[in-house]
Formats: sequence, structure tokens, C-alpha cells
Amino acid sequence: MIKRLIFDIDGTLITGVTFDEAIKNSLMAHGLFSEENLQKYINAISTYEDENYQYEEKKYLQHFSHALGTKIDKDFLNIHFKNLEIYAVPDEINKELISTIEQLCKKYELVILTNYFEQPQKNRLKKIGISDYFSEFYGEKVIKPYKQAFLDAIRLT
Repeated sequence: MIKRLIFDIDGTLITGVTFDEAIKNSLMAHGLFSEENLQKYINAISTYEDENYQYEEKKYLQHFSHALGTKIDKDFLNIHFKNLEIYAVPDEINKELISTIEQLCKKYELVILTNYFEQPQKNRLKKIGISDYFSEFYGEKVIKPYKQAFLDAIRLT
């Protein structure tokens, strides 16, 4: 019997957006914007996940500082999280998505398995009106594709 449905966020619940504007504005807020730095940051997203099995603030800041060739700190990360809420959500509310999620939560427990920090992801879902439908968020402590991330999300650990 199916009891729990597991959703990813980017490319599944949130579609049709990129992170480019959020990253650009985060870099601009710290006087670091250039097209080259934007590309370095975007490239560093995949290399971070290739080299790490979790999203940990200290490692994240070190990785992206190295990629940019300059130190970024928690202030940068806080601004970036806010920019994700502004620029990495759809412009229009997806009423079909909300309706579907409302129906599914009546029958199943809904959870999130995502590769990023929990709070900004929750905030993005809140902005589009669906965060309250999800009982748990997974992925910050162990990311996909590591088996443990999936086991955590289905509670087999």
C-alpha cells in the first residue's frame, strides 16, 4: 500500500525558472557580479554535488569561495536565499499544481526530497502556496543520488 509520496522541487514542483537572476543579484549585492562569475557559480553547483553528499553551510561557502576566487560568507548566503524566493519561483500561481497537491495530501503523506538547504526550499514552496502540504523535507543532510537520501525519505533507516 502506498502511504507516502516523495517529490523533488526543481524541475518537478517548480518548473520554468532558472537560478540565473537569483545568483546574479546575490553576486551584485556583494560587488562580485560579472558574466564570468555568474558562469563560475552556475558551474560550481554541479561540482559541489559531485564532491559532497550533503548541503553543509561551511563546505558550501568554501566551495563557492574557491570557485569565485574570493571569500563569500554567511551574509552572502542569506541574501542568496532571499533572492531564490524572489527570482527562482514562477511568476504565476499554478492552480493545477495546487489543486493536485491538495487532492494528493488527502490520501497520502507528502514529503520533499531535494538537493539544497531546507529553509530556502520551504520558503520557495511557501511563496507558491504549497509548503504546508508537505510534512517533511529531506535532502540537506544526504543528497540524491546517494541511496541514504531515498531511504531517509521513505523512512527505512
